[in-house]
Amino acid sequence: MAGGCVIAYGTDLESFQRDLDSVRHDWMDQVAAMGRR
Repeated sequence: MAGGCVIAYGTDLESFQRDLDSVRHDWMDQVAAMGRR
């Protein structure tokens, strides 16, 4: 599950990566659960 995104110029990438990492596992679980319905 890899993808990309478009973010605004000047965005703090380290902060963005931390925020993304904080929700990644929950998001991946939800996506996987959709395939089991």
